[in-house]
Amino acid sequence: MRRGGNRIALLSWYSEKFVRAGIGQESMLGASSDQAAGWETFELIDRGGGRVALRSVQNGKFVRAGIGQESMLAASSDQVAAWEIFQIFTLSPQEINSGTPPLHQYRRILPEPRLPCPSGPGNCG
Repeated sequence: MRRGGNRIALLSWYSEKFVRAGIGQESMLGASSDQAAGWETFELIDRGGGRVALRSVQNGKFVRAGIGQESMLAASSDQVAAWEIFQIFTLSPQEINSGTPPLHQYRRILPEPRLPCPSGPGNCG
């Protein structure tokens, strides 16, 4: 859901709740909010090549994967590196309704260990 400019809110198709940062000390992400406000708003930052980074507008931290044994998501990074890079996929209504998109078709993208900030040094974290 676009919130103006490069700001977005993420709505869980399954729970119909908005994804929020700020859960617990590590600022974990979870789909638990009925409305999209500060903790549910993220900046979508284009990293080129179909890759993006997400920054929480509430705490200014980048969302990263790889938190804990189950590789949870948290808005806890000051800079963008490999763990903070994501790719957005568009699913067809059939894939959404089946509940099991064909994940075997997706390939893992391993970005460079440190990518430069597209808007200049010091502007991404």
